[in-house]
Amino acid sequence: MSDRFGWHDYLVLTLMLVVSASIGLYHGCRGGGQKTTDEYLLGGRDMKFLPVAFSVLASFLSAITVLAVPVEIYLFGAAFWVNALSYFISVPITAHVFIPLFHRLKLRSVYEYLELRFNYSVRVLGCLVFTLQMMVYMAVVFYAPALVFSQVSGMSMLVSILAIGGVCTIYTTLGGLKAVVWTDVFQIIIVISGILALIIKGTIEVGGARAVWQKASEGGRLENVFDFDPDPLKRHTFWSLVFGGSVTTLSVYAINQALVQRYLAVKKLRHAQGTIYFNLPSNIIATTLMTAVGLVTYAKYKDCDPYKSGKMTKFDQLVPILVMETLGMVPGLAGLFISCVFSAALSTVSSGVNALALVHLEDIVKPMYKIMTGSAMREKLGTVISKLLTLLFGLLTVGLAFLAGKMGGTMLQITLSSFGMTGGPLLGLFVLAIFVPSPQHRVL
Repeated sequence: MSDRFGWHDYLVLTLMLVVSASIGLYHGCRGGGQKTTDEYLLGGRDMKFLPVAFSVLASFLSAITVLAVPVEIYLFGAAFWVNALSYFISVPITAHVFIPLFHRLKLRSVYEYLELRFNYSVRVLGCLVFTLQMMVYMAVVFYAPALVFSQVSGMSMLVSILAIGGVCTIYTTLGGLKAVVWTDVFQIIIVISGILALIIKGTIEVGGARAVWQKASEGGRLENVFDFDPDPLKRHTFWSLVFGGSVTTLSVYAINQALVQRYLAVKKLRHAQGTIYFNLPSNIIATTLMTAVGLVTYAKYKDCDPYKSGKMTKFDQLVPILVMETLGMVPGLAGLFISCVFSAALSTVSSGVNALALVHLEDIVKPMYKIMTGSAMREKLGTVISKLLTLLFGLLTVGLAFLAGKMGGTMLQITLSSFGMTGGPLLGLFVLAIFVPSPQHRVL
């Protein structure tokens, strides 16, 4: 076992970062650069179905998913897997209610719809709530791989956060949505490879799949997976995970600008709907893989809890310890998994930063410019401002990542709480706008 990175691991991680940055440079320079805001922020609205579908999946598989879901399974059992069934509710609703509406109106910012149905003040309010949601979320997403890298390399959190933040901000600023989507495609391959390497090697070490299942069963981690208790105060029940979870996932897939932006980046409605249906089985498989990581972790540490033994001070450090004790002895494998965590973070944050740049340009900067000058903003100026906004939000996210470690609870708890507080009200606002007629505004 090695508890620190070797040069092979650094090489794998460096190659991943170089390739990600190179994709951004390529799309930033290709064809003379991205000259219009449509090209920069929406990929020219002519992107292909498959890369966009993989990009949506990459947004789901964030660093929080990779690091925090196994901890949830380790501590509280496999019941959290039932949350995957919520996609059978949220995906069809997204595909047949929300996506056709946004595609038909040819919106840029999803909050434009709120002005069409209500007024400009509601549009700005929606934009600001989304900003709060994404800044908290991205800060935690940045903090997650920085914590891992700091633990396995011995480097400070400062170096870890700056390394991730620098690469992500550079390729997102230079390459726009096309760079985000194509780096997502590359990064999702790294993510899946790292997860599979950990599951396979960890399963072999504890004696095979049967041993993992037996130890998890003995430890009560497979009990009450389908718990139909109506008590809302219980941590996990079928009702809270499926129906409560469907509200959370609907607020992400149906109205979150980072996802809606991808639906609008493809030319045809059926392709946009296909991207979300592609993610129905993909997300279930991804949740199953993360559950498997949690069960393997429990089987390995069933009789020697690393928290009780003093190996770690918080449960967010559990997966990094598993990685180094399971993969550290094979040159490059630990680096592959840390690259997986980095990739998951980069894909999520680049999507969020790109989305924040678009909504602030469309919902705040352009209307203010028109009020001040009396004319619409020129495309060239809009593109320059978009890149400056992308850079600004990238730097803000890096700064907030240093505060993420001060928040209480696990990363998963922080994320679900923040999405519940902000995503729920926003979803309610859109449902009201779509389904409730108004004397002043017809339902669009």
